[in-house]
Amino acid sequence: MIEVYTDGGYSSKRDQGGWAFVVVKNNEKIHSSCDGIINTTNNRMELQAIMEATKWLQENNIEEATIITDSMYCLGCLVKGWQRKKNVDMWEIMDGLNFNYEIKHVKGHSGDKWNSHCDMLAVHATQLIL
Repeated sequence: MIEVYTDGGYSSKRDQGGWAFVVVKNNEKIHSSCDGIINTTNNRMELQAIMEATKWLQENNIEEATIITDSMYCLGCLVKGWQRKKNVDMWEIMDGLNFNYEIKHVKGHSGDKWNSHCDMLAVHATQLIL
């Protein structure tokens, strides 16, 4: 089974965010990606990470995977019926991706190996010179 850890971050000092995802199979990293974006928010970066992971899964014809996020905002809006009052532009893109993966929550900064690795990548992306 494929697991994809996602994370987003934001640096108010730089007014820049970062997103990252790590693809894991049998507890081995098989792919990762991250990037930075200016003039954004933490929640937008959390959602961007899930969108980028979803695109990667679809481009690689992976139909079954579990996406693991530490964002209650994304989890709530994707599966718990929370209203999408903010970031409507991104939710429209997400809806167009026909997201059909299982999604689970992991508590951030709780010692989970892959969540911590993904967090490190997202923080790194907030520090990129854009």
